Amino acid sequence: MLRTIIKKEILTNIQTFRFVVSMLLCLLLIPTSMFVFGKRYQHAVEIYDVNRRIHEHENETRPHTWFRMVAGIKFAHPPEKLGIFASGLDDHMTGSYKVSLFNVLKTGEGPSFKNPLRSLFPKPDLLSLFTILGSLLALLFLHDTVCGERVNRTLAQTLSNGVSRGILLLGQFIGNFIIIIIPFLAGILAGFLLLALLLNISFGLAECLRIAGFVMAGLVYLGLFCCLGLLISVISQRPGTALVISLAVWCLVVILMPGLSTMISRSIVPMPSAELMEAEKTYLAQEYEITEEVRVGMKTFTRPNGGTMHTPHNPLGSREGRGTLLSLLMRREEAFEQNINKSEFLLKAFSRLSPSSSLISIG
Repeated sequence: MLRTIIKKEILTNIQTFRFVVSMLLCLLLIPTSMFVFGKRYQHAVEIYDVNRRIHEHENETRPHTWFRMVAGIKFAHPPEKLGIFASGLDDHMTGSYKVSLFNVLKTGEGPSFKNPLRSLFPKPDLLSLFTILGSLLALLFLHDTVCGERVNRTLAQTLSNGVSRGILLLGQFIGNFIIIIIPFLAGILAGFLLLALLLNISFGLAECLRIAGFVMAGLVYLGLFCCLGLLISVISQRPGTALVISLAVWCLVVILMPGLSTMISRSIVPMPSAELMEAEKTYLAQEYEITEEVRVGMKTFTRPNGGTMHTPHNPLGSREGRGTLLSLLMRREEAFEQNINKSEFLLKAFSRLSPSSSLISIG
């Protein structure tokens, strides 16, 4: 009986207009996204190769080790090939870095101007398509699964044939889930063909396993929204009501909750900045030096001609003074790290309330 229900759901939905639209959207958006990000990856590889050769030449021509330590050693971080599917932090990690004795800085190569308007729009990678398009399609497919049959008076007829409610809901879930993942898998396969034929981009075994894990996480994400859409269909009396509830839930869970979780966590435990920590450390050093000068007072030196000279005593010049100041600064850094850990923990806890934020974290 379960197989019959699954077959019925598949045959019913595969003939609908929404399935055709879903297939066309996935076959258009997913291969286009993978092709665009594939070209972007190739361009990043070209920039990386040029920067790597430049940095190797600079590092080889510098004469002394001490000069390298002070002036810094430059190196280039390669782009991530899997950024084709989920860009993530690749833009922030990829590039040239300079490591010196004092700090680690990311250097700019090429034009320094970046269009600030790009930050206003999300990147349409495969992860974003799973997050936005997949969740919306899942709710649209299942919002009228139960309540539609209730209105058409076919639900009572199905249950009168000895089918349990659990088997019915399970069959409806599996059938609709298969209908939803078919367009996504077809779009991903078409995208791989574009990458191989037009861009000559191939993937190794380890990369294929990671891609398979990412796709499986996306399918689990779609299954979660299928369950949510089925729940809305069960508690709703009419398909129109279920559609309105589904759209409201989608806006809340996918659009609003990721941003709200970040704002709430930052308002409860503000994220401290590194600049503020460095300013506080400088202030502590200055206050400690002034306090110790007042406590210790002036230091008297005898001049060669027999006179005396009074100068402020510098407590930082002694081993005890340096040790005390270092202890103060280390305690401040520990408090700073604890505050950062609390803020990150709270941010992760709030973001887990949204399935889209959880999928982004996995991707």
